[in-house]
Amino acid sequence: MKTDFNSIRNQEIKGKLVDREVFANVNQMTEYILNKGYEDDKAPFSWDDVENLYTKPERADEILKELKKLTECEGDTAEELFDNISDRLEQIEQDYESGKREKFQETFSAPKSLVHTFPYRVFEERKIKVESLIEEYNNLEDEPQEIYEWWLVSSYLCEKLKAKGQPVIEEQNIWGRCTTGQAILLDYVIGKIAQDMEILEGQKNEWK
Repeated sequence: MKTDFNSIRNQEIKGKLVDREVFANVNQMTEYILNKGYEDDKAPFSWDDVENLYTKPERADEILKELKKLTECEGDTAEELFDNISDRLEQIEQDYESGKREKFQETFSAPKSLVHTFPYRVFEERKIKVESLIEEYNNLEDEPQEIYEWWLVSSYLCEKLKAKGQPVIEEQNIWGRCTTGQAILLDYVIGKIAQDMEILEGQKNEWK
């Protein structure tokens, strides 16, 4: 069941999260220091310290979704997904080679007309497609994220934002927000973090 991040109840919860973990807007200070970083090596930080400044283009998400559909694997990051896919393909090949054809056919289904005659060929074709998509993903060139605002946040939230691919200056606990014009609690990434914390409505750690 898909979680409605913006239900009235979940907005209340996310609002509490933002109130607790987001401290202040630091646009002027951060931009000034970043600009000084070009000419002053004693500046406390520079653009080189901004992590996740570059990210994969939209095609990357399309590839990951297609891979999940093809392999029925999951992963919080592309690397984790690729590792899980590798393990799954290896297990399927072992099942087939050891004669566990019924298990193979359940694990990696083939069209009915091919199940009894060419099940392994179907698997190989699927495997080639999967490997091609992974290669395409790895060859995508990173693009710079567009940062609209800078916010001072807690070290806890900074770590969570970094893990979600958000730009951060980790040593300073500064978050480079890539959205604007709406309350922070409405940002999709905040909803995902709250969901991971299992604090949303109906989750086991729901905040009251």
